[in-house]
Amino acid sequence: MGNTTRMIIIGGGVGGYPAAIRAARTGADVTLIEKDRLGGTCLNRGCIPTKALLRSADVIHTMKISDTFGIRCKGYEIDFEAVMTRKDAVVSRLTQGVKSLLAARKIKVVTGTASFIDAKTIQISETGEKIEGDAVLIATGSRPGKIPVDGVDGPGVMDSNRLLEMKALPKSVVVIGGGVIGIEFAQFLNAMGTTVTVIEMMPHLAPGLDGEIARILEKLVAASGVNVIVNASVKNIAGKKTGHTVTYSSGNSTEAVDAEKVLLAVGRTPDFSLLNVDAVGIRHEKGAIAVNAFMETNIRGIYAAGDVVGGMMLAHLASAEGECAVRNALGSE
Repeated sequence: MGNTTRMIIIGGGVGGYPAAIRAARTGADVTLIEKDRLGGTCLNRGCIPTKALLRSADVIHTMKISDTFGIRCKGYEIDFEAVMTRKDAVVSRLTQGVKSLLAARKIKVVTGTASFIDAKTIQISETGEKIEGDAVLIATGSRPGKIPVDGVDGPGVMDSNRLLEMKALPKSVVVIGGGVIGIEFAQFLNAMGTTVTVIEMMPHLAPGLDGEIARILEKLVAASGVNVIVNASVKNIAGKKTGHTVTYSSGNSTEAVDAEKVLLAVGRTPDFSLLNVDAVGIRHEKGAIAVNAFMETNIRGIYAAGDVVGGMMLAHLASAEGECAVRNALGSE
């Protein structure tokens, strides 16, 4: 089946492009559809850019403790524009690498928004082009989550995507959400000299981690100068001329903290809103596409992998799920 199968992969992130390469290696005729940039969230707006920024923060930390190594630094100056330019260069280099890998396997890449016409036909919204396939893999990833509080859509309230596009360093930021995304940005901004407050509704930061590790991490984050508030629920974000006031409840009291900007870092949500899945009858539950142990949906020949199926939203898991889906779709080992 592999040599004649037409495989359509929707999404060029870490759930999609490794799957496309695996399918092409098997001998399938592969079309990869991506509406934005190859590499998806991980390479463009997640793992890679955040680690590039944290590397800059690490350099600052090393200079601060350089006496420990017998080297005395007489201060430093942060060029925020240069920091962000380096981040963009790192991202560009890796996304170009993905493009080269796909080209080497003769994988057709279509730029546009995919939408189901039927179980075997995908239409590109921008051009009207119709692409037919024998098997389809949905790997459209996720988008930043939101919370239902007043003021969350204010102009100074950023999600992780917008923060990565900042042109100027804010003097103060309130980070709503103390998970891995919130902690990474809090550490980076704090190192850059921004006054940072993190508000987390759970009893400790990084609630998804082992409890002992999370508590140690929380102590380190607080010791670095970040104001950490846990067991707190955000009630309101009020915009002002000079910034924002974030009101939260903690126990029986209501408190507030002011900042120039607010970062909403409350996790991510599976994103398949533009695919027209209901027209095909693809089942989804609790905001995620439902799949079986073979990564197949309830519609024969349509598979899904990565953030779009919910669960643990990790890059390496998305890649493994995508390749698993391809193996099952093509009947290969």
